[in-house]
Amino acid sequence: ILWFYRSAQELGRFLIEKGIASVTFLCGDKRRDTLPNLLSENQIACEEIRLYESVEEETVIVPDGFFEENADRWCVFFSPSGVRCMSRENNYKNLMESIPGDIKQSRLPVKCMAIGKTTAGEISAEKHKHLWKIGTTALKPSPQGVYDALSSYYRSCS
Repeated sequence: ILWFYRSAQELGRFLIEKGIASVTFLCGDKRRDTLPNLLSENQIACEEIRLYESVEEETVIVPDGFFEENADRWCVFFSPSGVRCMSRENNYKNLMESIPGDIKQSRLPVKCMAIGKTTAGEISAEKHKHLWKIGTTALKPSPQGVYDALSSYYRSCS
């Protein structure tokens, strides 16, 4: 990896500063407009190629024994689509019913982690904040970023 940017805004500023004339934007169908708009505003040609389509499951079944009796319970969200999918009434209910014991009666019994700022924003959105509470957000959207954020969270709790 030669460069890493935490957001489309950072990447766009880099491309503008480097005087890049055109880019090929590989994305999915639910991508945000941030990067294409920034490039367009700065007269950088942007060819968009959609590589995949996000399809949300209508019903998510949480297997028995998914949560241990006395363990912390986390949902790690990797996209705003995942937040929307799990926030649907039947999916949220299935998740909560899989929690053993009396903990399911407590408010927000599952901590959430976001892979990045965009996903954190979706978790915190008005329509979802009664369901989820962010425990932490990864600084880098990577497996190491997830690990680092969880480690940091637990260090700050002790």
